[in-house]
Amino acid sequence: MNIASQKQTTEPTMDELINAHLKTLPAEVISAVSGFNWAETMQVIGQKYGLPIDKAGILYYESLAAAIGLANPADFPRVAKDKLKLNAEQTVNIVNDVNERVFSILRNKIKEATGGKKTDTEEIRELKKEVAGDDELAKEVADRATALPTEVQDLIIDPDLPEKIGLLATEYKIDPAALDALISSVLLAYLDPDQFATEAKSQFDLPDEKAPGLAKAAEAAIWQNVKGALKLALQKEESATKIEKVLGEIEEEKTGQSL
Repeated sequence: MNIASQKQTTEPTMDELINAHLKTLPAEVISAVSGFNWAETMQVIGQKYGLPIDKAGILYYESLAAAIGLANPADFPRVAKDKLKLNAEQTVNIVNDVNERVFSILRNKIKEATGGKKTDTEEIRELKKEVAGDDELAKEVADRATALPTEVQDLIIDPDLPEKIGLLATEYKIDPAALDALISSVLLAYLDPDQFATEAKSQFDLPDEKAPGLAKAAEAAIWQNVKGALKLALQKEESATKIEKVLGEIEEEKTGQSL
């Protein structure tokens, strides 16, 4: 199915995306999310920071999407900053409030309901947190992103990217966080875009006919305009690796001769 045409005609609303994703979660998670006082909490946060009604609504949807794993929780600060038009200080303050008033409370309720057992969504979220918390790896990823062409960097921080990934995940009935991770590997030039179908088939156990369809839809919706730049970045890295290997072999040979 063509994502572009779908968006023009039958694009799911955020409510539909959230409700569809909730159905894939354990009963304990659904109960905790459904029983949470979202209206009052968002009203308190919105009034505290002077958010108009429309921006408070955006904060509600983005907080809920991150809480249930529909959107990548690690992207929440960036998404909040971009969609709410916040400065750096406002972003930190609002994100801290949402963490304290929403995310931490939901985590505790889910742990209580499951007797301390982690849900699949929570395990994914904690794994992402561990990766993001690794200073060396975080620096490596940041350095890699800044070394990419400007058009690729712009795509990586595109505030509409999580929604596009959510649409694809819903259409192909796969976990959005896992799809986000795989798409990120393409956008960071770790994975050749032409290898996406093979990786998707392996990771998501997709039928033979589904994987190419997902790859085609992902390319059309996300990286079509930067595919050339991504492949060029991969080629440069491969060339640099080969040169480094040759220089290393020459150095080893020189060392052996001197001995």
